[in-house]
Amino acid sequence: MEQLVGEAALPRGIDAYCSPDSSDDARVQGLNSVILQLHRGNVSTVNDLVAGHLRPYLTNADAYVRMRGTKLVAECLKRLPDMKLDEKVMGALVKFFVERFKLDYDSATPCLAALSALLELHETVFPISTIRTVTCGVLKDHHVPAMTQSLRIAVYNLVTILVNRDRYLKALQDQFDGLELVELFSNAMEGEKDPRCLLVCLRVASVLVSKDNLKFRSDSDEQVAVERIFDVTCVYFPIVFKPPPNDPFNIKASDLWNALYGVFKCNPLMGDQVLPMLLDKLNLVSADAAMAKADSLRTLKFCVPSYGCSMLSSYLEPLKGVLHRNIVNADQAQVAEESLQVLRVVVEMLSREEDLLQTVKKDSGRSENWNDFVEVIVEESTESVKDSIDSMVGRASGRLLCVVARASAFGFSSVLKKLLVVIHGWCDREDLSMTQRNATFELLRGLIHAIDPDIDFQKDQNPMTPEYVSIIFGLLFTELESCDPQLATKRRCVEGVKEAFGEGMISSARTGNDRPRTVSSVVNSSKPLAIAGLEDLIVRPPSTLLNMNQVEKVIKCWSELLASVSLDDEDAELIEGACLKSLVKTGKAKEMCADLISTITVPAVKRSGKLDALADLCAIPKVFDSVMPHMLDNVKFEHLHKKLVPTIAKIIESNRNYEKGLEGCCLPLVPSDSFQDPVLLSKILHALKRKDLADNRVIDIVRALCQCVSVETQATLIRFAFTSMLEESKDHNDVLEYTMPAITAIAGSVRPEVASRDDLFVVHDIVQTLLGTAGDTRTSETVGESASKCIASLFNKMDLAAYETLVAQTVANLLALCGDASNPMRVKNLKTLSWISKGLAMRSHPASIKISDQVILYFLQDEDKDFSVCAANYFGLVLKTSREVLNRSCHSRQNLFFQQRFFGQNFGKIMEKLEAVKDSGRKKVLLLAAVRLVEFVPKAVLLQEVEPVLRLLTQALSSAQDDYEVQTSALVSLHIIVENNIEATEPYLLMIIPLLLEMTKYTPGLSARHRALAIDCVFAFASFPYNKIHSVRNLVNRKLCHALDDPKRPVRKRAVKCRNRWLILNV
Repeated sequence: MEQLVGEAALPRGIDAYCSPDSSDDARVQGLNSVILQLHRGNVSTVNDLVAGHLRPYLTNADAYVRMRGTKLVAECLKRLPDMKLDEKVMGALVKFFVERFKLDYDSATPCLAALSALLELHETVFPISTIRTVTCGVLKDHHVPAMTQSLRIAVYNLVTILVNRDRYLKALQDQFDGLELVELFSNAMEGEKDPRCLLVCLRVASVLVSKDNLKFRSDSDEQVAVERIFDVTCVYFPIVFKPPPNDPFNIKASDLWNALYGVFKCNPLMGDQVLPMLLDKLNLVSADAAMAKADSLRTLKFCVPSYGCSMLSSYLEPLKGVLHRNIVNADQAQVAEESLQVLRVVVEMLSREEDLLQTVKKDSGRSENWNDFVEVIVEESTESVKDSIDSMVGRASGRLLCVVARASAFGFSSVLKKLLVVIHGWCDREDLSMTQRNATFELLRGLIHAIDPDIDFQKDQNPMTPEYVSIIFGLLFTELESCDPQLATKRRCVEGVKEAFGEGMISSARTGNDRPRTVSSVVNSSKPLAIAGLEDLIVRPPSTLLNMNQVEKVIKCWSELLASVSLDDEDAELIEGACLKSLVKTGKAKEMCADLISTITVPAVKRSGKLDALADLCAIPKVFDSVMPHMLDNVKFEHLHKKLVPTIAKIIESNRNYEKGLEGCCLPLVPSDSFQDPVLLSKILHALKRKDLADNRVIDIVRALCQCVSVETQATLIRFAFTSMLEESKDHNDVLEYTMPAITAIAGSVRPEVASRDDLFVVHDIVQTLLGTAGDTRTSETVGESASKCIASLFNKMDLAAYETLVAQTVANLLALCGDASNPMRVKNLKTLSWISKGLAMRSHPASIKISDQVILYFLQDEDKDFSVCAANYFGLVLKTSREVLNRSCHSRQNLFFQQRFFGQNFGKIMEKLEAVKDSGRKKVLLLAAVRLVEFVPKAVLLQEVEPVLRLLTQALSSAQDDYEVQTSALVSLHIIVENNIEATEPYLLMIIPLLLEMTKYTPGLSARHRALAIDCVFAFASFPYNKIHSVRNLVNRKLCHALDDPKRPVRKRAVKCRNRWLILNV
């Protein structure tokens, strides 16, 4: 259609939009043309547009044309929010659209859209006098429930605008009686089923009957309005909406629930409607009533606070019975849990009322609501606990009491006075069973957890007075004692209870003999509960409930238990674990506890030889500071390996974030002949120099310490490593066996800014010394590899711009040495070159590419088999993540995607060489290089190159049947593909399965791990369609018989599972 321009633009645009024969593109262009004319002012007002050019369309006999004309006006109003409209024009437009909505149902949708646009975009000039006309028009002129969904939601959205804007809401108050408006809207929404419409309706309903939003002639009218809204909304309770998958409207059941809650709690008068309904549902006894009860309880929890105590008071009696029954005798845990939450809400409400009453009328006693609800339910539950503390009823009653106590200070006080004496009565019984004792101390812990952490309970005006604390402390502490002194403690505890409650209550609480019972081994299982209870008393914020003497007594008791508990005891592990957990938690929370643990617990644990417990205690910073720096003092190194080294390693690893403490283990580094007592690291390094230590775990300790300390400390350590350790031992190969791994651990763990500092050591000299050590014929493989790793770490971290010449010269020299066939140390030189290439490849340095090219072109085809195999392993070494050096924990430089880049640079070249070579020996070396490259490449790259990789792996499995190094490397990569993209293996199934079956046999040189991987792959292939694999079914069942007799149990289990799967194929 030609562009609409010129003088005829407006009529042509209107005709294009309104004509029933126009295409969608023509209508869009026509609408844009009309809007452009209005924006430029070619049409003075929208009224002129309606009365002029649009009149023939708005009065057309064709209903569709009238609708299009009306929609054009609505679109202009929506798309031109800045259009200047005065109140007179607005009044005319409102009158037009209201009348059109009433008389022309076909134009109802654009009329509602236009009215909504006027209300929303032109609020300040909208004629308030027309609000009643608009509201009655949209709610009365048509029967809203009979409209289509799109029309209904348009009506509801319009009403939403009216009730959510203060100006319109005030007009509704002035122009409507509240009951009349509520009737209009409730009639409009009645029977609504669409969730989109229902969500809007519920939100509008909650606003309409909210307190003071509308004006009612009388309180009875407001009550009728609330009842009317309840009648039309209660039918939706409970919400059972389940949104369809990928719902474009994103309406959730929780949205509808929240909207319904909003209706039920919008007005206190709603309580008289909601509470009876919910109580009826809570009294249901049918088998499938659990969900209805849970929904009702959740609704109570949300709505009850909005009703107030005065409204709630008439329902407290039935509510008390329902809650108590659903908590104590509930068949469903969910119902009991929801009931406990409702109970807490109700008690909190009554507590606020009680607090207000006590403020206004001091010493006036408890209110009637409090006495009728809280005191009665506490009394009934206390009696249940007294009768049977370990029964289901007793345990549930205990939970109820703890919830009441947690709800408020008043509730805590009420529960504490009654429950504590009952707990004491149970503790004082002579015939107490294990389950009863456990239940008793679980309840006591629940009571402690009910203490409000925001209140300082040491003050006299709060419920937890020192007298109560002493009683609880006595009950808990007595449980931990197992010898005669506990009798005195128990007697003191009994006297405290007598003083607090009186002799009469003590007598009534006892259900057994008054004699203090003798502690026997049966109570050991309750000791962890007592330990945890004492821990709660200590760490409970904001202040410790126990005094200093009590805390010291507890720490001492825990320490004795921890040190003396016998592994032969049935509950030794539980007791030891509970003591350790409580000691660590209290030590971290309270400084005074950390001091006591350092002076009392640590010596006791050391004497008992429980080093694992000492390691756990070192999680407390103060304990770490006091123990770790001098952990090796007065220790004979010949006993160090099997005792302290694992403990020290565990402590260092678990405290990696405690930089200050770790630095205390590293500095100062004193000379071996110094009179100063050396710290941990200094002692280890001196022991290595004396050849007293030879344990990889010691090197792990050195590495972990160096990784976690500050830059300045790292600088001190690397200076010491190079200028003292390396210089002193470089001419003594026997000493290097001990010191070189430690030097590498330090140099490989420092940060790049430390390795780049030229004031610490002479880089050139150090590199030359390390190169000489790595290539020396007299040094062992271990020393040579450590020196190589050290050079690689330096090259990876140092500023290469300043040392480019050194790097280039080192690489060139090593390449020359490796290329010299007469060099007896060329394998060692190649290993050193491989580590250097790894360090440089991680930084994407071009020297790494040069090394890789030389390896592919020359070294892989060398006549020396050991040298060529080392060259093949070069590719795996570069890509494989090293645990000791060149990883992120060691602060190495590592460019993004360096592994992907290295793979892309070399895989194609190796495959070209592999396709061209004919000699079987060289082919195996190339296969090994290729599978090593594939084995350690990131999984994403492996799956991206799955086709060429599968061809390689099939060739490796079939061409190197006598070379397990090639086969196992290929198997690892194949297993990754099978796990993540098994469909890609379909073309190779019949070739791969027989090869894998050969690898399931027990053969020297083939590890159990690889045999298991082969079986797993065969098992996964059983998921292919039967017609794809039926030809190898018998072969699989026959070959797996060998794996059924494998010496390793995990392999046998996999073989049984795999064979069973293949036996039932196509069954």
